[in-house]
Amino acid sequence: MNNIGFIGLGKLGLTVAETFAKKGFNVKGYDIKERVSDLIEVVSTIEAACLNQDIIFIAVQTPHLPFYDGAMPTSHLAPKDFNY
Repeated sequence: MNNIGFIGLGKLGLTVAETFAKKGFNVKGYDIKERVSDLIEVVSTIEAACLNQDIIFIAVQTPHLPFYDGAMPTSHLAPKDFNY
């Protein structure tokens, strides 16, 4: 099992996909937004990310309140759980 497909290359998906690539896996990934990576092959369709892969991961956005998206430190804000 050497071929991995990723759907969703946001802050979690891209990081995990690149980690697999660093471990020697062949990784193709797709996202609705244009992404760039020196470690994985970013493809333009979901089909291309899934075709001939041994396993496929889907990373979806986690619902969150404004200011809790991970873009800035939150240690000064009150702790909040995810808004499911």
